[in-house]
Amino acid sequence: MSLVNLLGLPGAAASTWQGILSCGIIRPSASIAGSSEAGCDPDQMERDFDMKTAGIFASLLLLTGLYSAPGYAQTIHATIRGQVTGIAGSPFPNVQVSAVNLETGDIRRAVSGSDGEFTFSVLSPGSYRLEAEMAGFRKYVETGIILQVGQNQRVTPRL
Repeated sequence: MSLVNLLGLPGAAASTWQGILSCGIIRPSASIAGSSEAGCDPDQMERDFDMKTAGIFASLLLLTGLYSAPGYAQTIHATIRGQVTGIAGSPFPNVQVSAVNLETGDIRRAVSGSDGEFTFSVLSPGSYRLEAEMAGFRKYVETGIILQVGQNQRVTPRL
């Protein structure tokens, strides 16, 4: 069994590699130019070899790109999300919600949606205070929310 058969190459690639092996083109191109072996066109074989090499290289680049998909990326941030509700558990829309980073003093603000939901994404890891306020209700304050890298913290403020 030949090396080409062992590699399991498809038809065109197999014939190119078979020609390369039989013509001895695995030598510097200067020694190929004067080759007079029967049935060998070293220039054509070299062009075929270059095209095959380019195809293999392009395939490797494509496979490398597929394995480095964004799904494998690591995040360096955290998220706080939640739903503002009343004592009875009904959602409160249009509530002013703030997330305060206690180490940096950075303040992020959001307004709860019609379902009472709010989200603070891309937060730096650290210690946070969450505040929720709406006219006519007691202000909600929760301290000691510690966020780690990649954490998705859920908080349910009740007004």
